[in-house]
Amino acid sequence: MRLSALSDSVRRTCGCSAASEGSRICQGLDEQVDAFRSRPLEGAYPYLWLDAKVEKVRDGGRVVRKALVLAYGVHESGYREVIGLDVGEAETEAFWRGFLRSLVERGLSGVQLVVSDAHAGLKKAIAQVLGCPWQRCSVHFLRETLGQARREQQPMLAALLRPLFNAEMGEAARELVGDALGTLQKPLPKVAALLAEAEEDLLAFYAFPQDHWAKLRSTNPLERVTARSAGAHTAAACARRPPSRVWPVSLRFPPPQVKRPATGSAAAATGNSTAPCTRSSCIAASTTRRPR
Repeated sequence: MRLSALSDSVRRTCGCSAASEGSRICQGLDEQVDAFRSRPLEGAYPYLWLDAKVEKVRDGGRVVRKALVLAYGVHESGYREVIGLDVGEAETEAFWRGFLRSLVERGLSGVQLVVSDAHAGLKKAIAQVLGCPWQRCSVHFLRETLGQARREQQPMLAALLRPLFNAEMGEAARELVGDALGTLQKPLPKVAALLAEAEEDLLAFYAFPQDHWAKLRSTNPLERVTARSAGAHTAAACARRPPSRVWPVSLRFPPPQVKRPATGSAAAATGNSTAPCTRSSCIAASTTRRPR
């Protein structure tokens, strides 16, 4: 359909021009976006994922690349949602610090673990604003270290590193790190140095309930969200729905009504052989979404 025909169709249907109707719709979306980004955050969010991606946006009549940052959290009730997003000129420490402070001003509290990549500015901003433990994304780390090895060395390196994130308990993972360092010291000294430096940050998730480890060791839950964004209109798309329906990403934790005694490796991880974990970090999580 030609533009003139489309304009005539809109005028007959709505009694207004296509341009004025488009402006009205955009204005309404702007209001919804502002409401979404400024809504108060009530209660605690024990787990927080942070990530950024570069998107093309229209700015002053030009299409430029800017950084879209996203914060994805699990509420203490177990619901997961996008709790914040912003667009900046670049992914810098100052930008991340301002973004995190805006979340705190809106009510973000109770954060016990932040999961992200190893962006130096982001790591500093987390320490300054939130002051909580940080989990380095295992997927990003594996990708980085594989890039330091020759093609024929990569299978051996992956076989050494992947078990670190699937151990039965933290102590077992640390023993595997020691073994990996001994094996890598001669053929891949640079990778060995990277692993030794990142050990504590890579294994931080082992301090939390075992049922949560698969979700806490990487930014995969959030990257599935960003993968569904289709450019700079992400913010508007988010605002058209309540937070829990922004992206249909599954982040499942054990239902709060299940009270199974800890046995075997779970007992070893929690230090209690007869009762489930009762730490504050063991959030009462639900497999259902926030009511629409």
